[in-house]
Amino acid sequence: MKKFSLLFSALFISLVWSNISFGQIAAWDFYGVTTAAPPATFTATTWNANLDGTVSKTVTRGASAALGTYTGASNSFRTTGFKSDGISTANADYFQITLEAATGYTMSLSTIDAKFNGTSSFYGSTGVASQFAYCINDTTSANFTLLDTVQHIKGTAPIAMTQIVLSTVTALQAVPAGSVVYLRYYASGLTSTGGWGFASTATAGTNGLAIGGTVDATVQPVELSSFTGIANGRNIQLAWETKTELNFSKFEIERSLTDAIKWETVGTINAAGTANSPKRYAYTQKNLQAGKYLSRLKMIDNDGTYKYSNAVESDINLPSNFELSQNYPNPFNPSTKISYSLPFDARVTLDVYNIAGVKVGQVVNQEQAAGFYSVDFSTSTINKNLSSGVYLYRLNAIDKSSGKDFSSIKKMVLLK
Repeated sequence: MKKFSLLFSALFISLVWSNISFGQIAAWDFYGVTTAAPPATFTATTWNANLDGTVSKTVTRGASAALGTYTGASNSFRTTGFKSDGISTANADYFQITLEAATGYTMSLSTIDAKFNGTSSFYGSTGVASQFAYCINDTTSANFTLLDTVQHIKGTAPIAMTQIVLSTVTALQAVPAGSVVYLRYYASGLTSTGGWGFASTATAGTNGLAIGGTVDATVQPVELSSFTGIANGRNIQLAWETKTELNFSKFEIERSLTDAIKWETVGTINAAGTANSPKRYAYTQKNLQAGKYLSRLKMIDNDGTYKYSNAVESDINLPSNFELSQNYPNPFNPSTKISYSLPFDARVTLDVYNIAGVKVGQVVNQEQAAGFYSVDFSTSTINKNLSSGVYLYRLNAIDKSSGKDFSSIKKMVLLK
């Protein structure tokens, strides 16, 4: 009983597998085409649902592949335009197949299968020289590359050609959405006239043309689950989290003002690499001027490919108070940074004095808009050789609107 059960299972599996066609992403059954009304184009009768619907799945004609009407052209996609001039991608007598993956998918082609029919004098005893070619995106004839070798197709119609294998053609593997694959079929017969083309039988269900392959969901090197940007004073604190990472390299942080989009890279954070659990990251953009900012992540894979996150907007508000900050570093040698904030447009001077109150130099003397400012001070700034000691720096700002005078003084130490 056990042996019988195993035998029955094996037989059942064999029957099921023998009736399933694996890897077919588009096929054309030309049954029903009439001699009186040959089509200019023909859409696939079956196709993978993840092919793009706007450009994919069609067979069209080259400029010299005329429609033509002649006896016996039913159930086929033919032309009277094929000549006896040899195979060349420069020829305009061809059929063209267009394929593209939908957004979020990649397409890999594995095979081409086709059946043909035509005028007997055109293929005769030696057959029709046939060859496919391919290109991606640019259909200029010079960009097409011939596939495999020339086949001489002959026999009893519909005549099956030897299957063409595409899985070894690197350019036709993992083709991303947005890249259109064009396949062209060229033929050269025994005469300069006669009909020839893809053909099905007089019974529905027999494909005259079929393209094998896969259309797979794009494997993302990183899946971002959240990304935020929060303003804190003059800083923007970015935080983000990934769900998963696969062979992932790094994040580049990019920033732009909202009123004049010009992205610049302001930092880099290395990624975890490969991770199946959430990972958290943070980056702080410091000491920004007042304004509305956009921040985004450039997410870069190990192979150099990348994609961008959505941008987040953050506002750095104008300062609410007049303020002079302590210089940094302090003590200093040879230079230090002095920062201050203006809540109003003002005439600004920044002067430096020695401990006796004698002015030794001026760093700023100009009108400035409300905002945050930082200036570098060193002995070269004022073209004087100062000795070690304590110095005073005084910021004076006159409000351009009210005329009010604001002033602040702080100490700094030059230590040579």
